[in-house]
Amino acid sequence: MFDDLTAELSLLRVTASVSLFCLNCTQVNEDLMSRSKKIRDRLVEFEVNENREINKKFVFVAFFHTARSLGKYFYIVLVSYIIMLVY
Repeated sequence: MFDDLTAELSLLRVTASVSLFCLNCTQVNEDLMSRSKKIRDRLVEFEVNENREINKKFVFVAFFHTARSLGKYFYIVLVSYIIMLVY
């Protein structure tokens, strides 16, 4: 999707006639491409962070159930280990 947007932006006109002079739009096009790349990078970073939090919760729940089935001693050891991992 981002590549499509970049391709579309690169196809924009390089010059624009404005009454008595010709305006060069190269810098504007490059700025649009760099801004769209920054937005894409921020969205990817947000999704990665969201998934990281979900994975931490899933691992915690899995360890909790495993420890509970193993008994009280293992439960205490695993919970303290998970707390060390998360924080």
